[in-house]
Amino acid sequence: LCRTYYESIKTNLDFELTPHEIRHLKKYFDFPDGLLKKVSKSSLRNAEIVKKLIEEIKDNRQCLFFGCSVEHSKFITSLLLYNNIKAAHIDGDTDKNSRRYHIENFKNGDIQVLCNFGVLSTGFDAPKTDLVFISRPTQSLVLYSQMIGRGLRGKAIGGTDKCKIIDVLDNIKGYKNPQHVYDYFSEYWDSVKD
Repeated sequence: LCRTYYESIKTNLDFELTPHEIRHLKKYFDFPDGLLKKVSKSSLRNAEIVKKLIEEIKDNRQCLFFGCSVEHSKFITSLLLYNNIKAAHIDGDTDKNSRRYHIENFKNGDIQVLCNFGVLSTGFDAPKTDLVFISRPTQSLVLYSQMIGRGLRGKAIGGTDKCKIIDVLDNIKGYKNPQHVYDYFSEYWDSVKD
């Protein structure tokens, strides 16, 4: 595995879970789509995300971006394109030819940021990925480990020698231990930032 650096963006935005959302979280161990869409509509949050993405990819990084919804991933892609960043979006409804085209362009460096929702967490191999940017809140250890795993391949298996993980952290209230997923992996991150 490569050396892994971690950074979080704390939005200081408050989102209160409804009783229905709490029941969903307890049953499925993750947030419902409605909450993810609500979080994704914050202009302040999206401005911080795009600002950080632009800052991070100046060093020619290959970034996988995990959005909160299909609409969110498309929106971030459009903001990146507006800022002359080579970016593309894929989701579960992207046709196979377009998906293959965007993935190949990402792998060969013609696309610098590949944005997605719900499709690149498993079964996707792009070993040159050196930035994983997770804007999607989750309480699923499995999903989170799959997302970060896209960037952790080391040089011995054709990957990079280092990767940076960036999480967007919101104040989602209404359940205990909201940092549980993020803290679980903290012992694996290098303390030195690149």
